[in-house]
Amino acid sequence: MKIAVVVGVAVAICAVLFLLRTRVAEHGTYSEVPRHLSALKQSTDPTAFFGFHTRSTDALYFVYEGGSFNLDYELLGVDKEQYAEPFRKVAAQLGYKVLSTTYGQYPVLRVKLSAAESQAAEQGFQFAHRIFGIQRNTELEFLP
Repeated sequence: MKIAVVVGVAVAICAVLFLLRTRVAEHGTYSEVPRHLSALKQSTDPTAFFGFHTRSTDALYFVYEGGSFNLDYELLGVDKEQYAEPFRKVAAQLGYKVLSTTYGQYPVLRVKLSAAESQAAEQGFQFAHRIFGIQRNTELEFLP
């Protein structure tokens, strides 16, 4: 009985440590985005994405499909919906067409970017900077 309790506690501790370790988000500045886009481009997972944010309302996501990167902004909640028009406005200023799509049931605004990691990163930065004021040295949380 005591051995079973000890083993159970040990398993529980290992599970908690594993969950804590896998949930620690990576942080960095925008200069690291091209590296993440390179990894995304090499991924064989059709649902793979890479995103970044400083708070929930400014999360932007890169998706690699059909030989190019897309920049997505998910309109989940009123806080994020207020940025839909600024996203569209910046896209028009930069010469991009905004497509409406979904992540399951959640509406998403999408623009098609370059196929090159460095160019897509720079194009994404223009959105992040113009809409949310993100600077190149802003501390970001990377997703996932």
